Amino acid sequence: MNPYAYVTFSWLLANLFHPGLFYAGIYLYEGGDRLLISEIDLQVLVLFGALGFVFSLLPLLFSFLAIGIVTNIKAPISAVFMIWLGVSFFSITSGLFVLSAAFTGSNIMVSGEQLVFCIPAMVSVLVANLILFPHFKKMVGHRQEDDSSQFTPEN
Repeated sequence: MNPYAYVTFSWLLANLFHPGLFYAGIYLYEGGDRLLISEIDLQVLVLFGALGFVFSLLPLLFSFLAIGIVTNIKAPISAVFMIWLGVSFFSITSGLFVLSAAFTGSNIMVSGEQLVFCIPAMVSVLVANLILFPHFKKMVGHRQEDDSSQFTPEN
């Protein structure tokens, strides 16, 4: 799989999971008082999903810039995957910093309470990347095999 296609598919998959995980986080934060999803909650969930797509464009750009570097790292696939997850989490939090600065007009200061909003996004990115891990493994393994074949002496 093309690295940019991998980033796009994982971004789309994470954006599908994110509204539900965010709603589950609010449910748990409120102490589990509300069990049923009302029509208003469903409308808010759809609106939040649409806004999530827009606000996640900046982390998507960061991920596009980083995927080529990460997939060329000479390390075991599991280590490269962990680095990729770290880069993905970093892109989410840095996107929050940039959006916070853009909307508040002040310096880039984010409180711990605001960082809590990153947790559902990070969990959705983790789930999406775990689902797509076989493709990541093929993509990174294929690149590492191509690079190692350049340095083997021919008989």
